[in-house]
Parts: sequence; structure tokens; C-alpha cells
Amino acid sequence: MLTGYSWPGCPASPSGPPAGALWTRPSGAEGAAALREVAGDRADLLAEAVGIMLGSADGKGPEYQARARAVAEQCRLAGADVEAIPGWIEAGQERRTDTRRPPPPGPSRLKPVVMDLSAFQAHGPRWA
Repeated sequence: MLTGYSWPGCPASPSGPPAGALWTRPSGAEGAAALREVAGDRADLLAEAVGIMLGSADGKGPEYQARARAVAEQCRLAGADVEAIPGWIEAGQERRTDTRRPPPPGPSRLKPVVMDLSAFQAHGPRWA
């Protein structure tokens, strides 16, 4: 997804700025230009970001909805494919619904991992 924040020298990052970086949130044309640079000519990627954010924001708190609207506006200014957004909104709503369902009954899908550590125990740590 093409959401995130930027800092000097890096147009966008979903994980936020590196430690010690000056943290800024792009606004208006600057943010749209950064998104255009990252997305290139892929208006469909921007539409996906908008739709997933808006669709998954339904039923959440006002701060989450405000963030989704801000992302949508930035992506719209950057040239998101507005005809593709409704389909991605549905996908975001489905993802939100799927995360609220309880897990299916039955045995866990995760299997315990059994490792043979005898080789490590016999020789001791390499740094010793």
C-alpha cells in the first residue's frame, strides 16, 4: 500500500521515518508529488490504497476515518483511478469483516516446531 509519511531524502514509507530523522507529513501538492513519484504511472495502485483505507475505516473511530479521508485526498491529487476505487472499497470492507470473524473451530492450523539441538549442545557455542 502506498500510505505513509515522508522525511527529507525519502518520498514515502509505510513504516515511518528512521530513528533520529526529522518527521514530516506531506501536505497538498508536495504529498501528491511524492505519491506520483512512488506510484509512477500506476494509478491503479493509488486506487487500491484509497479503497482499502476507506473500506476498512468503516465502523472504526473518527481518527481512523479522518486518516483514511486524508490518504484518499492525497491519492486523488496524485492521480488515483477514481473508477477503480469502489471495487477496492468493497475489498477493504471484506478485509475488515474477515478480521472480526472468530477463528474456525478445530485443531490449530499452527503446528509445533521440533528442532534437534543435540549438535549444538554436544559442541557448545562456537564463540566459546
